[in-house]
Amino acid sequence: MSVDNGVQNKKEVNEEEVEFPQTWEALVEQNPLLAGLPVLLPAEQFTFDVSARFEQVRTRMYVAYNDSTRNDDDSTAVDMVEERVAALRDMIAFLKTITEEPAKVDEFTSGIDVNTLFLVFLVVVQFYADQLGKSALSKTSSTSTK
Repeated sequence: MSVDNGVQNKKEVNEEEVEFPQTWEALVEQNPLLAGLPVLLPAEQFTFDVSARFEQVRTRMYVAYNDSTRNDDDSTAVDMVEERVAALRDMIAFLKTITEEPAKVDEFTSGIDVNTLFLVFLVVVQFYADQLGKSALSKTSSTSTK
């Protein structure tokens, strides 16, 4: 807090705003582990069915994440791991549908522990959610009348 004429003012916090990567290349630069994934279909090319499947996978990943952050009870740890594993299986299956090299998705997952893989795929989910939102906005702005 700063003092101006005897009155305390809240000091402005000059925190750097963290911006989520806008391109796959920038995402990989921030998360080098993602470099092992095969080329994935860009969000703007998702059909309705692909978008719908993504929404199901995204929801399942977020639910598994939220459930794991709320539980402090060790007796639910097994359930939490089962939820994460089920969400990961769905995510892996989804990724295989949006690449021309589905076997490389399996190669990517080899040797990575469940928790690391879960967190890495949450980043992928966030990226696609962000990109789908931008795709929808661009369609809206390009089709709106003036």
